[in-house]
Amino acid sequence: MKTNKKFIQSLCAILIVLNVQNTYARPDSSTDLNANTTEIIYDHEMLQAINDPTILDPEILNTTSMQDDFSADDTDHDPKRDKILIAGDSWAVFPCLFRSLKKVLRDNKSSLINDRRCLRTSKLGMRADQWLGSVYDKRVSRFIARNHRVKYLYLSLGGNDVQQIWNKNFTLEEQKNLAIHLTQTMQKIVSHYLKINPDLKIILSGYDFLALTGKMKYYAKKLKEMKNPTTLEINNLLIKSTSIFAHLRDQKNIFYIQHLGLAQYYDGVPEYGLAAGQTLSPDQISTFENPLQIGGNPNLPSSPGSMLSWFGFARDEIHISKKNYYRLMNHTYKNLISRIIQ
Repeated sequence: MKTNKKFIQSLCAILIVLNVQNTYARPDSSTDLNANTTEIIYDHEMLQAINDPTILDPEILNTTSMQDDFSADDTDHDPKRDKILIAGDSWAVFPCLFRSLKKVLRDNKSSLINDRRCLRTSKLGMRADQWLGSVYDKRVSRFIARNHRVKYLYLSLGGNDVQQIWNKNFTLEEQKNLAIHLTQTMQKIVSHYLKINPDLKIILSGYDFLALTGKMKYYAKKLKEMKNPTTLEINNLLIKSTSIFAHLRDQKNIFYIQHLGLAQYYDGVPEYGLAAGQTLSPDQISTFENPLQIGGNPNLPSSPGSMLSWFGFARDEIHISKKNYYRLMNHTYKNLISRIIQ
């Protein structure tokens, strides 16, 4: 029976991998880029069913099973320690899959622990304006309300809203309206959780520079929708987006951390002759007091070598590697979380 079960699980894993490859690397021309899931289309609950969600990423294929992390229910696995819950879009999903925050907390000997239910509170392709009322939002609300040890919420949202709405031909008025829309949306989200628990500390997390080249068909379509912006135009958009979160962080118990230039600093951009360490890292200049200082070189993208590898045949263009998600979380811990731990 055990052999048959393992065979069935392996078969399911292979089928899901093949499905993700076909969906992600070679999307059908009829793919709806305005659908809710705009990055990689698969179901987290399906991953849980086969007991091995690590199959989706080649960088963690050989790691130990994370079944316990992803099948956890609403009960505490350590009721005496305060917890931080990761939630939001793909930049929450991948640190969860990689256990990035868990490793950072362990390496820094923190008293905090990472809430194991993060795959139940994050979703690839999630937009901020689709968050409230979603099953993921309801889970976050329930976890916060029921568990007084969940004292910190790490929230990554907003990137998909900008990616799906903005294009390089936007007028100043359209850019202003988009900024207002995203600000109001994020305000509703953080206000909702603070209403549930006024003492909750919410960490809004930004993104890093991308590596959009359009070599993958999905991203070629996305670039075309955005009217083929240059690297500098994309990076300036990311930089401008930080002001939205800066506005929100002026409120009690809301904090912001940005990561622009992180991958450039650690990996360089050899395609443009930039070596590792030749730029400033967010670790060095994006502090708790002044999180808006930008690292890296906004004229350059992140290197493809800094991005997630999919099955050894393609590099992602908007998601950084496992190693860089650890660096991102380490930056978050040292420059923010460690400063606000009660």
